[in-house]
Order: sequence, then C-alpha cells, then structure tokens
Amino acid sequence: MVKVEKSVLARALNVLGRVVCRTSPVVAHQLVRIVGRERVISLSACNSDEMMTVRVDGEASEPFEAFVGFMELRRSLGGSRSGTVGFEFRESALVFSETVRGKERSVTLFSDPNTVWPEVEVPSADVSCAKLPEGFSSLLALAAQVVGREDSRPALRGINLNHRGIVATDGKQLLLLPVDWSFSENVTIPFPLPILTALPQEKGVFRFWNSPDSDRQCFQMEIGGCLWQGNLIREAYPHWEHVIPESSALDYSISFTPEQVVRLIEFLKQVPDRPPYHPVELNVVPDGVEIVAAFDSEHYLTLDAEHSGVKPRAVSVLNRNVLLRMLQQGYTRLSANSDGSLPVVAGGGAGTYLAMPIRLPPKKQITPEPIREEVKMEEKNVEVTEPVDVIGELARSIDELRGKLRNLLDESAQLGRKVREAALQQKQKEREFIQARRAIERIRTVSGF
Repeated sequence: MVKVEKSVLARALNVLGRVVCRTSPVVAHQLVRIVGRERVISLSACNSDEMMTVRVDGEASEPFEAFVGFMELRRSLGGSRSGTVGFEFRESALVFSETVRGKERSVTLFSDPNTVWPEVEVPSADVSCAKLPEGFSSLLALAAQVVGREDSRPALRGINLNHRGIVATDGKQLLLLPVDWSFSENVTIPFPLPILTALPQEKGVFRFWNSPDSDRQCFQMEIGGCLWQGNLIREAYPHWEHVIPESSALDYSISFTPEQVVRLIEFLKQVPDRPPYHPVELNVVPDGVEIVAAFDSEHYLTLDAEHSGVKPRAVSVLNRNVLLRMLQQGYTRLSANSDGSLPVVAGGGAGTYLAMPIRLPPKKQITPEPIREEVKMEEKNVEVTEPVDVIGELARSIDELRGKLRNLLDESAQLGRKVREAALQQKQKEREFIQARRAIERIRTVSGF
C-alpha cells in the first residue's frame, strides 16, 4: 500500500497535467505512473516529446507500481485538499482511499497491469552536464515571458543555454540572464512548462547527450524532486550576441525611482491597445521624461526622472507591453542611442533586457492646394483630364482592406467554433469510452472472470 498527503498529490498532478496528452491515441500518454519505494513516491507522465517525474514524500509498505488515468485520478481527489490518501490493490483492482471526518471513502480505479510504459534513455556517467544554482527555475520563469511561443521558427519557441547564461528572444526583444556556472556548450531546450509549473528552488543538474539510436539530442533537467527529460531543439539559435550594442554607442540613459516605476506601470496598463506594435513614445523634456501613447496624445504621463548623457535627437518608441514587462521585472534604467538606431538596453534587473525600437511613419502634413484659375475651353471637343484624387484612392483601398480583414476574422471565428465543437465531441466520446470500460470491469467483477 502507498500513502501520500492529499495536498502533495494534488500539486504533483498539477505539474504532470502539463505533460499528459489526453487526446493522444497512445494510451500511455494519458496515464500517470505511480511507483512506491519505502518513503519515496514517484509520479510520472509522458508524451511523444518529453517526460516528467515528480518525487514526493510518502510511505510504501512494499514495492508498488500502478498505472492510472490522469483524469480519473484527478477526479477521485474531490474538492478537499487535506488529509492522507492511499493506493492499494484489492483483488487485482486498484483502490483509492481516504478518510474524511472519520469516515473512509474508497474509489476503484482502473489499472491495466499490461500497460507498456515508454522506455527512457538513461544518461551514462560521462555525458555533458552542468550544475544548476539555486533559483534557476525562477530565471527560467523570467526568460519564459520573452519566448516567442507562436513563432514559426522552432528555436525561438525554446530557451537557449550557453556559457553566459540564459537567453530568450522573440525577434523583437531579448533577455540575457547571467548564470554562474561552468557551461561551455550552446543548446536550446523546449519551453519548460512543467518546470515553470513546479518552480522548484533547490540546486540541480542539467545533462545532455546524443542519442545512440537516432540523430536526436536528449537532455535531462533534475531540480529538487522534479526530473524533466526530452529532446533538445536542433535548429540553430540566432546570433544574439551581435544584437547587443556596445556600451559606448549608448550615449544617454533614463533612470526611474521605485515610486516612478509604480506610476508608470499603472499608466501603461491604462494605455489603449494599438495593434500590432502598441507604440509608446519616451520624450526627454526639461522637466524629466514624458511618456505619450503614440497616435493618442490624450494619454501621457510626465515624470521628473533622471536623465544623463546627451539630449536625444530622435524620440524613443517602444512596445507598450515590452516596456511594461521590463518594469515589472525590476528594470529601472533605460540606455539608448540618441539617433534611435540601436536597441534600447534596460538595466537594474536580473540581467540585460533589450527592446528593438519601433519605426513610426512620419506624420503627414496637410498643405493647402494652390488656387487654380478657371480655363475657358474654346473648343467643345477638347477633353479635360481630371486630377487624380490620391487621398480618395488610398481611403478606398483601406476600406477594401478592412472588408477583407473582417471576412478573414469571420472565417477564423467559424473555424474556431468548429474546432471547439470537434473537441467537445472528442471529450464526449472519451467519457462514453470510460463509462463503457467501467461497466465491463463491473461485469467482470460480478461474474468472477
């Protein structure tokens, strides 16, 4: 029999839920593997690309191993998160039990002893490895906010680990977090969603190696009681070091106090959206710095922030969401080039944060048209060519483009509804399948087969 705290089991299932693939045709991808050895209980889940194992404290009276459906196990926990739960086999059936207010509640779970669990490559003792310092998962959480998860390039959907530390970018912003480690390699891990959910703060180790059976590169990240294993991204990561400007090229900077940071964050949250770039202007004025929502001069904020260096010749325009993320991560100093031709570098936080400046089109100046004298045509058969209305043609083109965009949005909404309907049908089929399987098991139990 295996016993574990209910709250601990609930947290472990929350982590494993980031790996379980409930719609996969492979049965093992929908299961949780429970292994008990003395006072350590291991719970594992996997999909076609990665595997996650969470080790928790518990009790196992004897060696124990069971496979149970993730959704079935999570439903059996119920709403309460207090107390201790147990797993044991009774007459070849896996029974989940707990004591609630002095009364024992038990649920029979389906566990197939013939389940084939995917084989996991075990790294040898001579593989490349690096020791991870305390709080490494917190650094990954900061880098994850910059990752381009929707990008078509696989490398930008991951996080790069190199000799300088952790690097993440989506092509418009870049974050470099230095790590004190002896790591001379350059590898890219997939988006670490299981680690970000667990967020262990202990020291750890990172291992990676070439698979002997294929051309894959495998990795294993072990932090505290979490063991995450998968395949590295083989696509080359962008040459990010060439993007960071030299310090001598950044000839002015703006520094904010903690109180000013709070005011600026509140202001940026109220700035209306202007997709796709959400631009805000940072103007150096005699009283300090003025932050203005581009194309919407009614939203502005003036702060007596400290300015050092030359007076900028160009206005710095940044993405509102990027600037907001910088401030929320603790960056209080912005260094830039007076010509506005280089990335803006933020300092004062955990590392170095870069943001590419936005190029706004020049504001159009409306000039009055010259007064033209009327020309009397002596001959009636002379054709007069009307002047081309450029503004009108441009306005009509914009209206046509808006109409096409509305049609595309309507079509995408219809496709989204169809996808949701298909997902609901799939879930209904899964529920019917589980109910049928439980009915068969009850028939087998009653008939003695």
